Amino acid sequence: MGVLGALAAIVRSPIRAVRRRVTYGTFERDPEESPETTRAPLPWYTVRVVAFVAAIVALQGYDIGVMAGARLAMQRDRNFETWQSEIVVGCLNFVSAFGALAGGMAYNKHGAVRSVGAALALFVLGTAVAASAYSFTQAACGRAVCGVGVGLAFATCPAYLAEISPPARRGAVVAAGFELAIVSGLLLGYVASLIAVTCEDDDATRWRVSVGAPVPVAILLLALVPWMPESPRWLMREPNPRAAEALEVLRKTFGVGSPGGVKSKSPGNGRRRRVGSASGGWRGVFSDDPACRRALVVGVGLMFFQQACGTEAAVYYVPTLLRDAGWSSETDQIKAACAVGATKTFFVLVSAFVIDGLGGRRRTLLTSVAFSFACSVALAASVASVASPAATLTVLCLYVAAFSAGVGPVTWVVNAELWPRAVRARGTALGVAVNRATSGAVAMSFLSLSDALGGAGGAFACFAGVCLCHFIFAYALVPELKGRSLEQIE
Repeated sequence: MGVLGALAAIVRSPIRAVRRRVTYGTFERDPEESPETTRAPLPWYTVRVVAFVAAIVALQGYDIGVMAGARLAMQRDRNFETWQSEIVVGCLNFVSAFGALAGGMAYNKHGAVRSVGAALALFVLGTAVAASAYSFTQAACGRAVCGVGVGLAFATCPAYLAEISPPARRGAVVAAGFELAIVSGLLLGYVASLIAVTCEDDDATRWRVSVGAPVPVAILLLALVPWMPESPRWLMREPNPRAAEALEVLRKTFGVGSPGGVKSKSPGNGRRRRVGSASGGWRGVFSDDPACRRALVVGVGLMFFQQACGTEAAVYYVPTLLRDAGWSSETDQIKAACAVGATKTFFVLVSAFVIDGLGGRRRTLLTSVAFSFACSVALAASVASVASPAATLTVLCLYVAAFSAGVGPVTWVVNAELWPRAVRARGTALGVAVNRATSGAVAMSFLSLSDALGGAGGAFACFAGVCLCHFIFAYALVPELKGRSLEQIE
């Protein structure tokens, strides 16, 4: 026992030291805390901006949801093999990793408004090509172009939302404007698939109409992009800061009555700026600066684990999982997918209220990961034992609920918050690239992995092991950032 106890102490002590250093050493409460951190209502102007960004992000979620239903009709209509179906579904996420890296550079150089415009234009082009595809190559190319646009949007929107929101509401703003928007679009995609399968018997018409439906909406949003205010922190970038414009945006988005009141809280005016010397290029992202190192390990690590736990497989392949569980009707499968989407939406909404309040980032994340692990084990057992379809659907809903209540939104919030201002766009983009590449790898390999492991139960058993590693990582390294301004975190 003495030897085992000594070994346990050796393992635990560095983890505890890291926790104390990361959680308590850098983010202690500031005695000069300003009224900025009180939970005042968001200004109406900010609500409108967040709603506009959420509509853009929802288009990306719609694409994920609609492919869950359209994939089967497309596969039958175009006679795709299983591996071709996997590539058409998953290549969007994989290619979006490269779009995210480009998005970080675009945000740094051109700002959020132009980056979002480019993302929408690529989304329109790629979706139109995919919806009109008559071959595997055309479908894959259209999805790839769309993926670049998705990556640009995913790299830009979380950082932009974090930079225009007051600290006391930043978690809720990013959770609602990004993660809630994704799952709302996901639910709309499921509903569109259900309408298509109910109202149309022809496979070709069914998948083409449902996949191409968001194009007119995307064109309308693209026309409205110039209305978006630019990020105040991007306007204050060196070497040509535009202070007057930045102060005006802050006055509108923070709801401060006078420019003078905003000035005392404007970016770059913070006290004790410890990381202001970080380089703004990729060299800065990988620099020896303590804040950059922390963001690289914690932010990017969380973005990896968010998708490595297999949630994308659960979302994309709901009909397949239920078919394996004995649900033979395609209409019933898509109805069940709608139930999964509604569950995700509800619990992300719950998280938006908790993340800045009682729970905080860290506690919400750890609780969510623990429940995700338990639900992964239960889902693996349910699928492997060929339980009733109702039991499998119940466990699947619990699984996405556990993920959506914490892991989903908290990961995006923390990755956007941790990076110093000088490298925030590129750092956030790096996290998004890792996230999308992992998501694409999971989506493109799930069916093959299930076949290799004797069914989807074996795949979800692997995902349960990933959830366990995720919990250990988060417990050891993730700090509490609730109520801190971006400058105080930096």
